[in-house]
Amino acid sequence: EVECRKQALALKGLLLRSLCVNHPVTFFSGLCLSLGIKGKAPKGNAATLLVDQDFSLHFSSCVMSSAAAALKDRHDLREEEEEDDEEGPKWTPLCAAVSEHVCKRFLSSEGDCEVMSRAWHLLGDLCRFSRGQAYGPLLSLALPKAGAFLALDTLDAAGASAAVACCQCVRSIVSSLGHGILERLKDIVKPLLALALQPKAIESEVDLDGEVLLTLSALCRSVGGFLSPFLKKFLEVACSPATLERSKALQDLGKDLVEGVPHRLLLKEVQAATVDPFKGDGELEEGLLRSQRLVCFYLWILKKATPEFVAAQDMMPALLRLFGISGSAVNSFLRQPAPDGSAIDAQEIPVRLLKRDLMPSLITSSSIEDLSWANVAHAASLNQLQLLGGAAFARFCLFLEPEEVKTRIAKVLDWARGKQERLLSRPKAEPKDEDASKALALLAALTTLTAEADGLAEELLMPLTSKDISSALQSCHALALRLVKEKAPKKKRRLSQPRAAKEVLSGHSWWWFDVATSCLKFLALAFKQGSTKHAREEVKIWGESLEDLQDVTVAIFDLFEFLPSDDLTGALSQALQSALVAMTSAAPGDAVKRLMQAILEKTRGEDAEVKLQALRCAHRMWTDLGVQVVTCLSEVIMYTSELQDDEDPRVESAVKALVRTIEDCTGESLQEAMQT
Repeated sequence: EVECRKQALALKGLLLRSLCVNHPVTFFSGLCLSLGIKGKAPKGNAATLLVDQDFSLHFSSCVMSSAAAALKDRHDLREEEEEDDEEGPKWTPLCAAVSEHVCKRFLSSEGDCEVMSRAWHLLGDLCRFSRGQAYGPLLSLALPKAGAFLALDTLDAAGASAAVACCQCVRSIVSSLGHGILERLKDIVKPLLALALQPKAIESEVDLDGEVLLTLSALCRSVGGFLSPFLKKFLEVACSPATLERSKALQDLGKDLVEGVPHRLLLKEVQAATVDPFKGDGELEEGLLRSQRLVCFYLWILKKATPEFVAAQDMMPALLRLFGISGSAVNSFLRQPAPDGSAIDAQEIPVRLLKRDLMPSLITSSSIEDLSWANVAHAASLNQLQLLGGAAFARFCLFLEPEEVKTRIAKVLDWARGKQERLLSRPKAEPKDEDASKALALLAALTTLTAEADGLAEELLMPLTSKDISSALQSCHALALRLVKEKAPKKKRRLSQPRAAKEVLSGHSWWWFDVATSCLKFLALAFKQGSTKHAREEVKIWGESLEDLQDVTVAIFDLFEFLPSDDLTGALSQALQSALVAMTSAAPGDAVKRLMQAILEKTRGEDAEVKLQALRCAHRMWTDLGVQVVTCLSEVIMYTSELQDDEDPRVESAVKALVRTIEDCTGESLQEAMQT
């Protein structure tokens, strides 16, 4: 018996598929007969069989399921079929009659959910089959009923499966009819957005939320130009909190918004949405995540926009508001009480707010297309937000003329300085945490702009910013030493005390470490451009910049005396080395010798860690620059000869490694010169 049932089902499927593919008029006539559609069905005895309501409902449900499967098979078999169909005029009224009957009889909100689900599936397949020719009932009946069914106050877990089928049907209608659905747009968009903004309002085993997001994406692709009244809500959905899996779906929705909605409309809404999320009682992580995702819209729009479009936009007010979110986030974090009710420690900012451990990388034009929200907008990170904001500013500037770029940079500089003459310069008081956050946002923008626009550093950035970078590094150095003074043991420090007792900056690195490393990374990129043949002709620019920056940059070596041997110290060391190597490569004439001497002078101090860092920096200079620093040979010999018999074996090993590298570079032995 079981086998007979299987064979009967297979035969029924084959028969229906054959009729659907080869004889659509017969297929629809039989469907009308089976469903008891008056006036369209052939004469037969089906009407008497359908008098029994229970039997009729069960029978109709089976018929709809089988018909939907046959239509789907036909679609798969003849997907590339040409739109010209000689029988179209014959089956179109029958198809419309089936659609109307199904909408009126089986889409009642009080109906059986399984039957309703099959009805939605059939309507979707009918829409694909008819290619929008039998659109009347779909437009006048199916879409309004879909909107009413998906409304939150009429939907529960039991109807989630039917709601999934409903969303799939709506996608088919939207894709087939395109602008034809505009008169019913309001009916369907509002309930979909309401569902998307409350993804957990209906708990069920099926992925209703995913289907809702796919349907919203389909609307963006088909009628994006007409979604202006709903764009604010669309952005709310795209920027809402989400799991990792949902973040991917939201990213797809965001990209479809950028693809389908005219940039003029979308950018206006994105700028309007760029507000401080922490002015009220906004939740910190939610506000940061929302801002991170919002910046991605700027990047996607600017990636696809034309120069003419960007030049006509006044984006600076919105970008400055975006930068300002950094300081607002820090203030919001510090307003929160600690678990014991006391004031929260600012030293928790790097771990809990900046999320240094995530180590985000610079975002440039080449990486915008591959931006993944799983990487840049899934975990709330102030560091990531600053890099995204910097990338948006840099991308905006790439469309502008040099003089316009200069004006925009000056605006950001003025904003970051606040009421001070230079960045982080408060003569009578220490810079605030908000000031440091502004500096970090500025440095992210400058660094990305330097990476994006070759030659811009020498023409605009260094002349405009060198004194501000110098001021920022000086403030970092001063703050670190103040922390050392506060945290160091009260007794007089002895050289013989354990190393751990000197590492007082461990766990006390906000904000001096973050601003210092950001400054050094910017200098490394900027001066690297200065090492090119074209840039070296501008010796005056680089010479003046070096005068501003040499001493404050080299002074960072002092801080290694109080730092532990960990990843944080390694990051600062690498940033300092890269900056000094780049500065040396761009230095004109005698400036190379002065810079090398300033670095090696740090080896005459008492602390072994400072000596090591200075020697490693000098070693890297010879490794990376070679004969370019050969004019410093006599100075190097003088300083290294003093360290040959240092009491710390690590220093002695570092000296030997440096000497070997110099000998390989020059091809001469230094032993005799060092003994002399």
